[in-house]
Amino acid sequence: MIKKYDRLEEAGKAEDLGNYKKAYRLFSELAREGNAHAMSALALMYHNGEYVRKQYKKSIYWDLESIKQGIDSKNLAITYRQLGDMQRYKYYLEKAMAQGDDSAAFNLAKLYSVSTKERLQVQALLLLVVTRDNTYQDEIEQAQQILKNLEKEEKLESFVDLFKSVKPIVKKIKYPSNYQKDSKKVVKQLAKVTEYLDRQKYKKARKLLEQLAADGCAKAMDILGGIYLYGIGVIVNITDAIKWYVRAIESGCFESNLNLAIAYRHTHDILRYKHYLELALAKGDDNAALLLAQLYSVSERESERVEALLEQVVASDKVNADAVYQAEMMLKNLLSPFNKIKQPLI
Repeated sequence: MIKKYDRLEEAGKAEDLGNYKKAYRLFSELAREGNAHAMSALALMYHNGEYVRKQYKKSIYWDLESIKQGIDSKNLAITYRQLGDMQRYKYYLEKAMAQGDDSAAFNLAKLYSVSTKERLQVQALLLLVVTRDNTYQDEIEQAQQILKNLEKEEKLESFVDLFKSVKPIVKKIKYPSNYQKDSKKVVKQLAKVTEYLDRQKYKKARKLLEQLAADGCAKAMDILGGIYLYGIGVIVNITDAIKWYVRAIESGCFESNLNLAIAYRHTHDILRYKHYLELALAKGDDNAALLLAQLYSVSERESERVEALLEQVVASDKVNADAVYQAEMMLKNLLSPFNKIKQPLI
């Protein structure tokens, strides 16, 4: 009989070779037998959509089971970030840091940097990064540079320049002034795309979208961004998603600002997430107000800003009932100290 650690190693090798079917089978067996590392690996497969359909609920379930047995909570934090739940993202980053993952301190520093009122918290977290051993070298170097910049700046209005990515994926967007609406023919072709997607004919949908995009259809570019962001018939590729969203915005599809923000949320670039949410809000997308409120809610010092954003959502006729309900619940918790949840519920 093959020992558990041998089967775990076999599963890992299968995954490295791209044999996700075998890896999934072995990780599933071991996870059900109580192996914490297999649980974590299985959660990651559900998170990434490897062999199985991407299912965040199952990913969260297996991550929670692995955490009970001592695995750190960084992967669970990332899942909640991608879902847009910044409160739980913060909570599980804090847990990961308490479990010895010093890299979580760097991500917490970036998260708190959405508010200049959290300057001292950001500095304290960055100091942890540069003084601990369990941190990546590039994070230490970035943290050291940011701390130097913070010392030079007495009045800091924004952390954006301090937390710029080493290699930005896209350049600043220049909005067009001569945007033309899609013709009736293009509208019909976009309807055909929807039909293909509903019938899971992803290659046909993507081919038609690429043709439309080549002809300058901004909506087609936006849809292509979503295809690569969510892995609809393709492997998830955040860089390609971002490029398509940028092209859509450059071609006049201002609605893509929100989608571009969400694409950046899937990375560790929280400040670009915030930046494009603000652009979306400036273009009249009140859905961005809810996401900004959720982002700013990580800082108790931003309660007034959060309240104003949530009230904007509640008063808006441009958001759906679910967004209004979420805003109302957040307002209720914000205004009543008895409703504050210390530990986020699943």
